[in-house]
Amino acid sequence: MKKENSLLPIGSVVYLREGTVKMVIIGRSNLLTPPEKETVLFDYSAVIYPLGYVGENEIYFFNKEDVDKVEFEGYSDSENEQFIKNMLNYQKNPENSFIKGNVDEFFEQEKENVNPEE
Repeated sequence: MKKENSLLPIGSVVYLREGTVKMVIIGRSNLLTPPEKETVLFDYSAVIYPLGYVGENEIYFFNKEDVDKVEFEGYSDSENEQFIKNMLNYQKNPENSFIKGNVDEFFEQEKENVNPEE
């Protein structure tokens, strides 16, 4: 990753903490509203490599700190750098602040939705 406060480009391939599967980043700064919860912000959305997008239930959300290893950094140019700069400036504004999503809590919520009786 180029800068500590920056985000990886679309198309980057990463391994997550304790992960054994490559993930391809398909989105950045994703806002999610779990059922009966506040809207939260995740740094990235990704799909499993080499499968790609196979359905909305197979998109994974995580944050910068969840990335263990960058296997490949996606394409970036001045347009991407400006987008990231604008996005980070927008998020710094207190009026636009969101709770940072927690991957572990998000997965627990998803498990409850899939297996409500457990």
